[in-house]
Formats: sequence, structure tokens, C-alpha cells
Amino acid sequence: MCGSKVEYKVHNTNGIPAPSVRAEARVSKPTWSPVGGLVAYSSVQPGRFAVTVVDSQGQQLGELVLDDPPGCPAFYLHWAPCGTRLLMLTDWPSGQVALRAWDLGPLLLRQHRGPGSGRQLDTGRADRAVLLSTSRPLFLTCSPTSTRVLWQGDMQHYGLADCATTVDEDGAEHDRILSSPFPLTGARVPQWLQDSQGREWLLLVVGVPGFHDAHEVGEEPEAEGELLMLPVDVMEEAYEASGSRLTADLVRRISSKVCNIGDTYELRFAANVGGSIVAMSTRGLVIQYIGGPEQLFLDFLTDGQYHDSEVEAMQWSPDGRKLAVLIGEGATWFWMIWHSPEAGPPSQPGKDTAGAGLGCVMICQRHSPTAVMQREYLPFWDQYAQSLQLWSPDSQAFCYAAIQEEVSPGQELECIYVQQVPGLEEMLALEPTASSAEYASITLQVAYSGLEGSDPVSMPVLVGPPPSRVMPGSVATWSYS
Repeated sequence: MCGSKVEYKVHNTNGIPAPSVRAEARVSKPTWSPVGGLVAYSSVQPGRFAVTVVDSQGQQLGELVLDDPPGCPAFYLHWAPCGTRLLMLTDWPSGQVALRAWDLGPLLLRQHRGPGSGRQLDTGRADRAVLLSTSRPLFLTCSPTSTRVLWQGDMQHYGLADCATTVDEDGAEHDRILSSPFPLTGARVPQWLQDSQGREWLLLVVGVPGFHDAHEVGEEPEAEGELLMLPVDVMEEAYEASGSRLTADLVRRISSKVCNIGDTYELRFAANVGGSIVAMSTRGLVIQYIGGPEQLFLDFLTDGQYHDSEVEAMQWSPDGRKLAVLIGEGATWFWMIWHSPEAGPPSQPGKDTAGAGLGCVMICQRHSPTAVMQREYLPFWDQYAQSLQLWSPDSQAFCYAAIQEEVSPGQELECIYVQQVPGLEEMLALEPTASSAEYASITLQVAYSGLEGSDPVSMPVLVGPPPSRVMPGSVATWSYS
């Protein structure tokens, strides 16, 4: 992206030349559809906000003009899994935020039927979005069936909306399913999951009593909230039985607790596909196996001392076996890849933890993220992680945008890189950090709790192969297929 003239380039990893998408506007937030090879992005021209959808050849399929409320352009573009509905947040009068859904079915049907068939369709639906909620939604996630959306707002509310239902412009109070009396210090993005048996779950944080009272009297509270796995079918039964909003206490009773959360302000969490493993950032990185007591804690040290590094972003690979974690450490950052063990975690600490018993960690090349990534994406990464896919569909590589330094004296170039991620056996054959001068100072403190307690354990920490520079660019995302 460069100034007001923006070019999105589709890069085929098989080496086939691909087209570019040029736009004479300020364009942002590109996102691939889960199916069909479509790209949606937000664009701004003087006095005109729009969301545009193009195919992989750069052909525009439709444009949604948002000219009613002034303010900022559409953001958090989020495709429903079906690939025919696009969710987004937009400005709304009086400082509110509107949640909208754009049904792309008529546009896709017109494209399928070919030129000249548009007059046979209901084209009135093709250029407008359905208003779902104006109840200050901040974050959102869509159901696997693409029919409903869960939103979180105001640090203490969760709402459920039908993706095809228009609501009144009164704040949509009736869409709130939970209003907790214990607000969180940081709003967290919920996740809507589907396990291997087809059952749906909501992964969300709910505040607990006592946190704010303890702070007022100068005490150290045990936890601010709980990370919960809430079964959707049980939630629906409880909601219908109560006839009103769910209480925080009821939600905790019908949920499976993943863990306590001491402070939600800097919390990040992400579940792998199927929801069998949840990764969380606290002081370090916590990996929790769902349905069992196994928990893996990784903490980074530099020169034997704790440093101010933070987990800036994380994303699971499509196969659910690898976790990419972006570690921010001053001016230079690096991606860390945790590869889960082939046979799952050992049932006892200290047993079978040598080698790759707990998986292994691969450290990638140090870099500085682009300004767009640091300013627009990373502060809200948990939301963008649901629509900006970094991993390749086969889980063997991921892409990222970084600054290539020293292109010429005093100049830097923003580039797109692709990092290859080998399988577990190939990863174990890589060079260890201890033998690399650049990474010798990076070590891990690892703790593992299984069925019988917690003991210090070891984990291989290896240096990944150098990434490949693909092209200039400030943001990168991989297609889903």
C-alpha cells in the first residue's frame, strides 16, 4: 500500500503470474473469503466510504456504499464460513457502533449465471447491508453455520444476533444474552468453535466477583475473570428456560472452565481447530489441553533474565498442530512456532518429555513489523486473526510483512516474507539456538503440569530456515484454499 493509490497483488505460490487489484482510493483491511477466491476490502474517498468485493482476477463483483453516518470506514471485515455473507462494524450516530451483514448471494449468483442475467435477480439486495445491532459491539465471531453472530461489547456484555435479521436502531437491548456485573479491564474477542463431534462451543471470558473490591482496599485479587468453554446447546436451553438474559453465575455453572485469568488487559487467547488446545498469553505463553489437566507454560528469557517481551499475536495453523506466536522484544521481533507432539502430551510430568515429548519450538528470523501492522492490526489482533490468514492451507508455511533494512543508505523497504515450517521430525534436525550467535541469548523456561504435579522440563528450541522475500508490501494474507 502506498499513499492514495493502492495495489493489492495476488501472488500464486506455484509461480504462475497473477493479476493486481488497483484502487484510486485509500484502501485497507483486505480479507480472503473462506471459499470462492474472493477478496473484500474497505475503501475511502472524499465523502464516501465503501466496501468492495473482487474476485482473484481483480474483477469487481460488488460495492457496498456506507454514506449514512460520518466517521471512520468499515472495519473488522469478517467473512461468514459459507463465504456468501460479509460481516463488518461501522460508525453509527451518537458514538455508537453498528454491526452489519452484507448478503453477497445475489452478486455471486449473477456472476455464476454470466453477463446479462442480472436483470433476472433481486439486485436491490446486492448494494445494501442488513443492520444487526447498534448496541456498542466491539468484537465479533460468526457461527460455523453462518447463521448467527456473537458480539462482545462494553467490557461486560455479550450479544447474539441473527445474520439476516434487521433490528431497531434503539441499541438492540434484546440481543444481549449476558450482562455481567463484573466488567473486565480489557475487552476480549470471543471464538465460536465446533469440535470433532460437531458440537458448538463459545470460548469467552466472564468477569468474577471480588476483583474490583480487592483493588479498592489495596489487596491483590486472585483473578479478574475466567476463560470458559460454553456449550451452545446448553446455553440456548438455559436462555429459553430463564426467559431473560443469562447471569454470569449461571454461565459459569453451565460452562467448562479453561483457567482463571489474573488480568484481562493484556490477555490474548486462541483455540486450535476443533477447540482441543487453547493458547493464552499471560506473563509467558500457556498452552492448555481441553478436557484434561495438562498445561504447558513457556516463558522467554534473554541472557538468563526475564525481559519485556510480549506476545503480540498468535495464530494456529489450519491443521491445528502448529502455533505461530509473534514475540515483541524492543525494536526487533520474531515469530516463534510451537509444534505440538505427535501423540499428544504425556500423562505425567517428567515422563517422555525428552526430545519432542512436549513438542518443540522453532525461532524465526528477527524483524521489524511494518507500520501498518503495528498501528492497525496488532493492537486488535485477536479479531483480525479470524479474517487475516497467515498460514498456508497445507500448514507448511506462513506469511508476514516486515521492514527490509538497509536497502540503500537511510532507506527501508516494506516487504512480504514467507516462512517455511517443516514437520516435527524435520524441525528437530534444525540447528539449536545455543549454537547460533544471533539466537544464543534466547532460552525458554518451561513448566509442565500433568496428572501428578509440576516439574521443570526441557524442550528443544531450534533456529528456523531463513524466510523467502516475495514482494514489496505492508500487509499479507494467505487464501484459505
